Amino acid sequence: MRHNVYAVLVAVLALSATAPAQPRAKDGEWSTYAADLAGSRYRPLDQIDATNFNKLEVAWRFKTDSLGNRPEYKLEGTPLMVDGVVYATAGSRRAAIALDAATGELLWVHGEHEGARGAAAPRQLSGRGLAYWTDGKVARILYVTPGYRLISLDAKTGQRKWHFQLVHHPLWDMDISSAPILADISVDGRPVKAVAQPTKQGFLYVLDRVSGKPVWPIPEQAVEKGNVPGEWYSPTQPIPSKPRAYSRNGVFIEDLIDFTPALHDAALTLVAKYKLGPVYTPPVASKVAGPLATLTMGTASGGTNWPGASYDPETHTVYAYACNACVTPIGLLPSPKEISDMNYIAGTAGQEVVFRMGPGENAGADSPLPARSAAPRTGGGGGLNIRQEVIRAVAHSPLSSRLTVS
Repeated sequence: MRHNVYAVLVAVLALSATAPAQPRAKDGEWSTYAADLAGSRYRPLDQIDATNFNKLEVAWRFKTDSLGNRPEYKLEGTPLMVDGVVYATAGSRRAAIALDAATGELLWVHGEHEGARGAAAPRQLSGRGLAYWTDGKVARILYVTPGYRLISLDAKTGQRKWHFQLVHHPLWDMDISSAPILADISVDGRPVKAVAQPTKQGFLYVLDRVSGKPVWPIPEQAVEKGNVPGEWYSPTQPIPSKPRAYSRNGVFIEDLIDFTPALHDAALTLVAKYKLGPVYTPPVASKVAGPLATLTMGTASGGTNWPGASYDPETHTVYAYACNACVTPIGLLPSPKEISDMNYIAGTAGQEVVFRMGPGENAGADSPLPARSAAPRTGGGGGLNIRQEVIRAVAHSPLSSRLTVS
């Protein structure tokens, strides 16, 4: 039995201690999501204080309504400001924009039209922001689209430089849920300006942020194909060779509690009607006799979610929170015609099919516009009431893990 439920990744990206550290942001700038690599969310600004706060006036406004085919209602990103330019993700298109910090003038805008891929994304709208990188000569803006593409843009022009797709035809809610890390590292004596992306599936994808090429091989590996009628399955997925997975991303018999023989037998009975397997095990068509669903780890709430990760530029070490017991059952049912015209939707056999919606779902610019007369959908979730029992069946003793990559 594996005992670690909440894992902390300690991944040493390089052995060299001589690689250049990240440049310190100027006191008046906000160059990263949390202001600086220390995560301080602080800048020593003193022009505004208690004596003049009540005299402040609006300098300029910028509306994002035109950045997509409908206004956004969930603007949650953190803008960055570097060298007098404000960078942000905005609008239902999740466009990356650059604004003059003094006047609010739009300098450039970049948006990806992802079609059906964007319309099917579980995390739409403008997301939680972007990242800025420079070596003092060139500068890049990096952000993630609703369709799980990592995009690199020229910070001056907004032109795309490269992208890397982490998951093919995603069926598991494996969106890139946290900001990437920018790190200057050394690999085999060669300096590399890297971008490292922690993920729900417990993989740290490390790419050269200049070229977009993997720092270590990320080969396409064969994965299981499902048998739900009408569904298409990607035969392979890109899986990093280094670092190895830093958290659980599958569910196996070995993961079940074994504190006593009776508890282990109870856990075996509980999961007997579920499909188990490694990362990218496909969802199943739910049946009362079994399987009810695929038990997944590292999907909707597993691995590294919104908390993201941090990076120590002095030791070249990445620290990432990860959940090792966040089990999500994914089953599919034929859709009632009054709910959807899709052949299958998420649900569990023997239970009522109801809507469960993610934040911003069906509200992005690639989604069909709603009919004006359409009745509002009801909230709530469906098909997941076995979740707590399944979680109890999975081991949950905290243990930190250390991972060294040479």
